[in-house]
Parts: sequence; C-alpha cells; structure tokens
Amino acid sequence: MVTAIGRDWGLSEEQSRKMFEAQAPLMLLGRVGLANDIANNIVWLASSDAENVTGTIMVNDSGHMIKPASVEDLEKMIHFE
Repeated sequence: MVTAIGRDWGLSEEQSRKMFEAQAPLMLLGRVGLANDIANNIVWLASSDAENVTGTIMVNDSGHMIKPASVEDLEKMIHFE
C-alpha cells in the first residue's frame, strides 16, 4: 500500500516512489496496493453481500504474504536508490 511511510523515514518523494516501485515485483499481483483497495474492502464489508462474514481477518497486501521473496528481491527493496 502506498503510504507516507517513506516521508516518515526521512526519504525524499523520489526515494519513496522508488521504494514502492522496488516492492511491486515482490507482490503476487505485481503492484503495491492503493488506498482505494482498502476502501473497496470497507464498502464491500458494509454491504449486504458480506452479511455472512463474521470474525475474520482480511489481508489486503497485493498477495505479499503468500509470495515468498528471494534474497535478491529483498536486497533490491532495501537498496532502492
């Protein structure tokens, strides 16, 4: 998910953008999530389509948790300059 974390880490806007671009190949969907992805889940959960959903944890991470990253991928993410 694209957030202000890069700014919080003291990165420039360009460095932050490169960090997220480097993460995209690590995601199963090949992209970093956007705020709209979270909003769509919230809208769905509030709808009658989700009336049978109870006590669950929804992971919205573009498939990052189920796609193992190689050491090379992790190094690219860390050295995004």
